[in-house]
Amino acid sequence: MIQRIQTLYLIVVILLGAVVPFFVNLWSDARGNEIFAENAVFVSIAFYAVAVLGLLGIVLLNVVLVCTSVQLLKILLMQVHTLHLRL
Repeated sequence: MIQRIQTLYLIVVILLGAVVPFFVNLWSDARGNEIFAENAVFVSIAFYAVAVLGLLGIVLLNVVLVCTSVQLLKILLMQVHTLHLRL
């Protein structure tokens, strides 16, 4: 259950990091010019990095869950095999 909620939160982070800053102004300078993420290269790189890290978090979470499940299955099969040999 916790993994599903974390995945939803990471999807929100990806959307906020990749889409919203390009439609909403980040700040206004002293002259009243609106600054968007696409106007500043380092700011847009930072937002893309946040989106990529969120996506990486989702992928790694699924990889860890799959690897853990496979390891648990291997341990279970070894235990069953050991019990079968004892009988």
